[in-house]
Amino acid sequence: MTIASHKFGGPQGAGALLLRSGTAIEPLFHGGGQELGRRSGTENVAAIAGFAAAVAASTKQPGARALALAASRDELISALLEAVPECQLTGHPSERLPGHASFVVRGVSGESLLVALDTAGFAVSAGSACAAGKDEPPAALLALGLTPEVAQTAIRFTLPEPITSELVAAIVDTFAAEVGSALGKRSGPI
Repeated sequence: MTIASHKFGGPQGAGALLLRSGTAIEPLFHGGGQELGRRSGTENVAAIAGFAAAVAASTKQPGARALALAASRDELISALLEAVPECQLTGHPSERLPGHASFVVRGVSGESLLVALDTAGFAVSAGSACAAGKDEPPAALLALGLTPEVAQTAIRFTLPEPITSELVAAIVDTFAAEVGSALGKRSGPI
């Protein structure tokens, strides 16, 4: 299992790799033998310390934190689905990670939504995490039965912490405005 520090409030560039005892892996970098020969190079001590601090902070009261995060996620999902009828939630409506919400909007580029939200100060991702940086539709969304064209419209929110109702409203306003603009420019049915 790999754990990326930046996914829960730690610095980018630090993480952890958990391996079953006896698992052989080929190092990406050969040389000095650090990390038991699995990754050579000078360790980024500051990032490692930040990673440790993020682990400590995220494991305090995990149940209460997960409930608060899920409540924010559910508020965001409800608000977006109500404000943007063309928006469709991907995946199960409730059996999902507490801070995760992914949507598709038929006929609206996920990249245009990403740019509009980013410009407004909201960090989101287009597509699915397993397809980041690829031009082809995300396999996870295709497995859910979405067409390649619709899967390409995906926009993903990964909340690192609970958010306020005011922030939810601002996200929804930006999202709805971009969808309205994109669909208003289209001629004919979607």
